[in-house]
Amino acid sequence: MLQLKGIKKSYEGGGYKQIALNRIDLSFRESEFVAILGTSGSGKTTCLNILGGLDRYEEGDLIINQKSTKDFKDRDWDAYRNNSVGFIFQNYNLIPHLNLIDNVEMGMTLSGLAFKEKRAKTLSVLERVGLRDHMTKKPTQLSGGQMQRVAIARALANDPEIILADEPTGALDTKTSKQIMRLIKEIAQDKLVIMVTHNPELAEDYADRIIRFQDGHVIFDSNPYMSAPDIILTDTSTTNLNAKTDDQIIALAKQIVNLQNDRLVVRVTKDPTMPEQPTDRMIQYQNGEIFDISFFSGKKESSNYELKHTRMSFLTALKLSRKNISTKIWRTGLISFASSIGIIGIALILSLSNGFQHQIDQFQVNALSEFPIIIGQTEMNLIGMGILQTYEADDPLAEMRFAETEIVHIIDSSEGTRTHINHFTDEFLEHLDKIDPEYLTNIGFIRLVTMNLLRQTDEGEFSRVTLGGETAAVSDLASGVAGARLSSFPENLRDDTESFLEQNFDLIAGSFPESETDLVLVIDIYNRIEDYILESLGFDTEALAALELEEIVGTEFRLILNNDFYSQTEQGNFLPGTNFEEMYHSENSITLRISGILRRPEDLTVSILSSGIAYSDALAQRMIELEMDSDIVVAQREADYNVITFETVNEIERDVLVSSFGGDTTPLMIFLYPSSFEGKDAIITHIAYFNANQEDERYHIAYTDLASTITDLTRGIMDGITMTLIAFSTFSLIISLIMIAIITYISVIERTKEIGILRALGARKKDISRVFNAETFIIGTCSGILAITITYILTLPINHVVEAATELVNVADLNPFHAVILIFISLGLTLLGGMIPAQIAANKDPVEALRTE
Repeated sequence: MLQLKGIKKSYEGGGYKQIALNRIDLSFRESEFVAILGTSGSGKTTCLNILGGLDRYEEGDLIINQKSTKDFKDRDWDAYRNNSVGFIFQNYNLIPHLNLIDNVEMGMTLSGLAFKEKRAKTLSVLERVGLRDHMTKKPTQLSGGQMQRVAIARALANDPEIILADEPTGALDTKTSKQIMRLIKEIAQDKLVIMVTHNPELAEDYADRIIRFQDGHVIFDSNPYMSAPDIILTDTSTTNLNAKTDDQIIALAKQIVNLQNDRLVVRVTKDPTMPEQPTDRMIQYQNGEIFDISFFSGKKESSNYELKHTRMSFLTALKLSRKNISTKIWRTGLISFASSIGIIGIALILSLSNGFQHQIDQFQVNALSEFPIIIGQTEMNLIGMGILQTYEADDPLAEMRFAETEIVHIIDSSEGTRTHINHFTDEFLEHLDKIDPEYLTNIGFIRLVTMNLLRQTDEGEFSRVTLGGETAAVSDLASGVAGARLSSFPENLRDDTESFLEQNFDLIAGSFPESETDLVLVIDIYNRIEDYILESLGFDTEALAALELEEIVGTEFRLILNNDFYSQTEQGNFLPGTNFEEMYHSENSITLRISGILRRPEDLTVSILSSGIAYSDALAQRMIELEMDSDIVVAQREADYNVITFETVNEIERDVLVSSFGGDTTPLMIFLYPSSFEGKDAIITHIAYFNANQEDERYHIAYTDLASTITDLTRGIMDGITMTLIAFSTFSLIISLIMIAIITYISVIERTKEIGILRALGARKKDISRVFNAETFIIGTCSGILAITITYILTLPINHVVEAATELVNVADLNPFHAVILIFISLGLTLLGGMIPAQIAANKDPVEALRTE
């Protein structure tokens, strides 16, 4: 079953080499109680460690069930200790923070036994050693004899073939020693028990076989076990092998095979059998002659001995580490707190950053809510114009940046100023109509159509309302005539929400527009409006510093169509008429009325609509529909000059003039008002989808998103500040990393004996490192959770102080996503810090580890 063949082992230290075992040859039976005696340093404990796979031999071979161990790897030795060997130590070597059940089950846990089977075996062996009633106790709650019984139960639990006992009674009194020896004697009835002891009396009273060691040699063996014979002689029915004496057979065998071995063992049998050992030779005796059947010579017989490799799950490692940590709960708490300080610093920075960013975002949402996505017919490349400057990372001219030179390079300006023409095709306008109203609340248009307005004053006089801004007549703009700024307000696309004007302006007097002919007057936050605007609207402001609001509300104008407003002269050009009264009373005129006066609310910092008159786009579209075929529009479409001034115009200038007279439905600019910043992203995606389906890039739509530009700028600044502060806090994380490494190494030193115990039970090096990685896993997780908990607690006084100082509410607000990430960072750092100590633990010599006190 178990053989030592020519085993040699030596130790070196201090320049001195000590031979512990010098070519030992021993064979053991499957079930016997062997006691090994010898003085200290005789080699008996080294022999036991080699038999148990804890120590490695230098020469020779350890044969287990006819299987050589010369090619065994670490994992094979681990499996051998777990599958085939049970250890009983002088100092019990129980893991103190585990109860009896966990101590006994450890070997079976490494074997991967199912819970029910493992628990049943544990209860059975505890019953056998008389400790079932104590199974939930810790080792420190037991006497020495009881602890040794637990060690015996652990050795028996995995049903090994070999029990190795190293001074099992060395720490016990006489009475208890005898009890333990009787128990071991009982075990030896069906197992091989090898015991090392200094007590010859116990050996003689209980052992079946006594072996004495001296200076690394076996000097005595009371009952040697001879291995299988070198030669097998077989008898047949035609021979009479049994008639020959043993000496005659041995002499004849020696002559035939040319052997000179005085210790030759011959087995005589009448039935032919196979050789039992690879070195056996089969000899057949027949008709007075002995034949050498040599085809068996030198052939190895295969062994059916197989090892089941062990593996400790991470859950088991967590369980071991958790129970160890629970015995040092205060120290673990202090370690977790100390290692959490860096995480707390970063968490507070992130919470403040997140809170301030939220405040900024909220401010921007309020301040920039009126900033639409703007799509103009012409998008200018501001970078190329030099208004904005940037540099690409792979700029081929990078080497020329900020070069010291006495010359200036000249470049073609046309290459830098580039424009993109947006073609407002019917396809694109229909695509805009498909935007979900959930994302797009309002849409506004700027059209070049000119409004010809007249007003009848209180004195009965008729005057022209001179317009400026987006709808100013070309003749007015050319002559530099100032007028009332006129702009269109966006159209509301959702019935369940307030209109754009209701959402973004306070009504000072009158009412919000209810029809397309209702106009509103927009004033500034100080209730002011420029004098020329009122004068252009027909109000006499020369002697007035203010007007009553009610004097403005209800003011009416007449919108005069082109055919009534313009007359063609004999020269062929068109000029505005002078009979305002006739125009005013024309049946084609449209009555417009100022329905209300609006002012930007206090919490709105920016307004798209400037001071002046605002009208609905529906009114502009109605005008275009009426003016599309007017005389001046038809004439301007066909002319290559301005039909008012006779100035020569190019094609683009001509189109602008046609639009200003109401001859083109294509808007100059489109304003898309998102419902939120998320809605803005959805609208941009909608436009991008349109561009993706345009094969010709000329028909791609470019846009301006000013709100996003401002938001990205402020967010970039806040991110930069945050990253700078986090970089400073990283130093505390590095300190935490070093501290974790030191603490884990201290734990390795404290648990060195436990490492040896686990290795003796068959734990792999990986399993040992896993135990300590599990410990750092627990500490890292606790540290991260503790850091986040403390951070959330600290945000309460921080928010209170900040609110009292600045009136900002909930500035410190840690994002839950950031909290989870920080817990993982804490976990990762502790695992990293414990990695080297865990590897040191894994590489510890199990023999040396077991000797640690």
